[in-house]
Formats: sequence, structure tokens, C-alpha cells
Amino acid sequence: MKKIHEKFGYKGKWVGVLEKTFACNNGELSHWEVVTRVKHPISMTMIAQLQPSGRIVLIRQYRPTIENWVIAFPAGLSESDDIATQATRELKEETGYTGKVVRVSPRICSNAGLFSDFMHVVELEVDENDPINANVMAQLESSEEIEVVLLQPAAILPYLLEQNAKGVDISVGVWYSFALYKGR
Repeated sequence: MKKIHEKFGYKGKWVGVLEKTFACNNGELSHWEVVTRVKHPISMTMIAQLQPSGRIVLIRQYRPTIENWVIAFPAGLSESDDIATQATRELKEETGYTGKVVRVSPRICSNAGLFSDFMHVVELEVDENDPINANVMAQLESSEEIEVVLLQPAAILPYLLEQNAKGVDISVGVWYSFALYKGR
């Protein structure tokens, strides 16, 4: 396939819908509608583990897009190419915790059939004995409603199932990480 044209069908402050036209190998044209970020096209998901307890940092966040609460990992948009620094900043903002980056994934797709955005998964360790991580307080934006949830890995699947039974939705990343494989 070769892209021959694209234009915005809609462009808002944060996202837009691109109409893309491609020439297929057989000569036919293919039209795609793509949801894209207008600014900051790289997102990050942070998987943070407290040390020495081993607890995982999850969040329970109200998401207006689906009008419901979601259990997820802390996440955000990168404002630069320095993913490690941006992930540390975002973890602090959403949870109050200061962590040390252990590993950053390569750039990956979140849903290439619909979205043009890319993301990185960032693993962090949080020293819960460091005074900076005592009495933490998130630095939320006025539009954010986030509760921090700290769980041992073995307790995550039962928690997800309990929350889902109460009508709370589950982020795909948390499900992949702690339920799909570890729940067998």
C-alpha cells in the first residue's frame, strides 16, 4: 500500500480524525478513518512496583470517554523524547510516588486498526523506605479523579474480578499483565 492523500475530517484540541487514502497493490483505492492525537503523539504506561513490599501501583480513574471508572496503570502523554523523565514526572503527578526507571519498552502500537498513536511501557521501582515516598500526594489536574490502589501481584486478579462485578471497567494493559497469563 502507498498513501496518496490524507486530510482531517475533524480536528479538536487533543484528537482528530484523519481520512487517509491508499493505493493498494491491485490498483484499487482504500479509505481509512484514523483517530490521531493532535499534540503529544507518544503516550506512556507506567508499571511501578514498590520495594521492598513488591506491591504494584494501580489507579482507579474516572474516564469521561466511557462514563465509568477504570482500573489501570498510571499513564500519560510524553511532552518530549525523554520517555524516562516524562514517565517519572507522570507517575509523580498521578500517584505522588517518585520512582526509578528500570526499563523502557521500544515504541509500540496500542490499537493500530483505529489509532495512529504510539506508546512506551515504562517499568519503575519505587523505594517505599525513601522519605520522599512517605505521605505521598498526587498532583492531579482539576479534571482528573484518580484513586491509587496498591496490591500484591497475586491479589490483582481477584481485585479486578471484584471491581468488574461492581461495574468498574478494566484497562487492557492491566488485564494482559496480571490476569490473562498469571490468572491461569
